Amino acid sequence: MAKQPTVIHKLYGGEVEIEFRENPYHTYKLLSTGQKLLSVTSITGIIDFPKDVAMRWAIGLAKDRLAGYLAEREDLIDKKELENVVNEALAMYCSKREEAASNGSLVHAWAESYARAKMEDSPMPSIAEDLPDQVIAGINGFLDFVNSRNVKFLEVERLVYSKKYDYCGLFDALVEIDGKKYVVDWKTSKAIYPGMLAQVAAYRNAFQEETGENVDTLIVRFDKETGEFEYKDISSSYEDDLAMFIALVTTKKRIKEIEKSLA
Repeated sequence: MAKQPTVIHKLYGGEVEIEFRENPYHTYKLLSTGQKLLSVTSITGIIDFPKDVAMRWAIGLAKDRLAGYLAEREDLIDKKELENVVNEALAMYCSKREEAASNGSLVHAWAESYARAKMEDSPMPSIAEDLPDQVIAGINGFLDFVNSRNVKFLEVERLVYSKKYDYCGLFDALVEIDGKKYVVDWKTSKAIYPGMLAQVAAYRNAFQEETGENVDTLIVRFDKETGEFEYKDISSSYEDDLAMFIALVTTKKRIKEIEKSLA
């Protein structure tokens, strides 16, 4: 495997240096100690997408595939052919999950390009005609949000680190809306889940810890089916959401200890 490119981020006035690698997963290392840091998303991943929701989705995909196949076939079904379609149905969860992740990444990438263009007063990115419909819908939701709220972009893809709780993360944007500053994360999921509130609270906490600046918290979800956006200001629940995240940090660290002892 080719060596991943790294970026060194200097935080807290240069006092803290974080080595960041983007692919295949976001990884962070504290250069002063060589310690690999827990990421916000790995911590909130404990509860980000409830297993019962994922299971119902996976079963539903398989059921739909099988029902569609059987409706098309009124003749006798060959056993080998049936085995193949069953295997295809059972694999649909993985293929659909990968497709959704890819489309979501494309929406995020376009939104980042747009925000940077706005900040630098440079030409806006184009929307390629060959993009999947779901990506175009997500981009349209993003644009509707930006235009309807008169969003001013201050930073994009900001890396943050909490000295107090020893975690690292990368949030999508720092924006200003109606005179208020928000740490904001874009979502292209089917819904907003509890772990997402903990995630944004963690970003806000680390940002405030480093800068001393008080900001608010915001989640904006772009629906890849309808092209609509869901705007959720979660500033009022920040303290509770941060407490949830801190509990998850403790849980995640204990899980890693147990996994290491059982290896």
